Amino acid sequence: MKLGTGNYIVRKQVGEGSFGRVLACFEESTKQLVAVKVVKGVARYKEHAHAEAELLRELRRCDPGRQSYCVKLLGEFTHDLNHCCLVFELLDKSLSDFMRETDDQGLMLRDIRTIASQILQCLHFLNAMSLTHTVHSSQLMALGRCYDKLRISFRLYVGDIKCRNAMLKDSRGEMVPHPRKSGRETKKLHRCEIRVIDFGGAVLKKERHSKRVGTRQYRSPEVVLGLPWDEKTDVWSLGCILLTLYTGERPFPVQNSLQHLAMMQRVIGELPREMLRNAASGGSLPEDVSVDGQGSLRLNRKFVDEAQEAINMAKPLQQRVLPQHSTLLALLGAQTEVTEAEASEAQPWRNETECYGLKNREMKIRSIRRRKSETGRGLPFRGVSLRCVEESNQI
Repeated sequence: MKLGTGNYIVRKQVGEGSFGRVLACFEESTKQLVAVKVVKGVARYKEHAHAEAELLRELRRCDPGRQSYCVKLLGEFTHDLNHCCLVFELLDKSLSDFMRETDDQGLMLRDIRTIASQILQCLHFLNAMSLTHTVHSSQLMALGRCYDKLRISFRLYVGDIKCRNAMLKDSRGEMVPHPRKSGRETKKLHRCEIRVIDFGGAVLKKERHSKRVGTRQYRSPEVVLGLPWDEKTDVWSLGCILLTLYTGERPFPVQNSLQHLAMMQRVIGELPREMLRNAASGGSLPEDVSVDGQGSLRLNRKFVDEAQEAINMAKPLQQRVLPQHSTLLALLGAQTEVTEAEASEAQPWRNETECYGLKNREMKIRSIRRRKSETGRGLPFRGVSLRCVEESNQI
């Protein structure tokens, strides 16, 4: 089968989603294998694809040295007059598929550290960009504006960072004894390098955006509560990714917002009262959730036995990370916590540049501040040797 004008020969399908399919193709003009994202001929999917292509062209222009760890767009074309096709560099496996192949045992700590560094660098690059985005009349109509054309500066929020949207360039490696699980094995990557993919749902700071963004299990508290959110929701999602890579399990395996809030409080402690008051007064609280007069969360519906058991089985954050890996615990705490003072602001999360430590071993949500991605450059787990070496392999 050939796509477009016949320049792309389909070899196999490598991915599928609500948008359409991703095919591995041989490009005859360059004699290289590429990935072609074939979008369904549905108006909203085509609009997302065109927006993603425009954004990726800007990213390519602003990142000639390929330091952002974003997937590279190679081209685009139309197939059968109705299918928008985006051509990308061909990657290997997503982190979720790679984890599944290793029986969800968790990765080597050195690989987790590398992935953390690369995703932080990606988020920092996206947030620090000062692009000029040309919004044309059709897009402005969707935004409820009447200008013919407008040029705006923006910051970019990915809004859906998750294991499936982080692809390994090369998943080859060797099986080694698992350093944290006796009698188990995991794969030690020969070369750990990722690319962040799928910018179809990316959000510009000056655009109106949905209060319910991203994949449920990776949503931050402000998103679940219907509060204003910004780039730090991506950083929360990163914390969820890192804990998943470490334990082999998603930290919040939930089915609805009610269960999500209950499990958050089980894992990271009580949500700040001021944040909950803001959600009650100006947010969009999920169904069967309320805030009492003291500013405490009230869940007004009993869970089915299976959901309640999942909540009861959820371990607090500090019980999921070995004591000798305190720098990883500190990083995770920084991504998933917020102070009472921050909760009182219209935008619940703000930057904090001072050094931090684990001052409260109970991991209360107000003890450590989640950071913007750019402050990740100073985090203890990122880019330095940890104080601990895993038993079987040097990190």
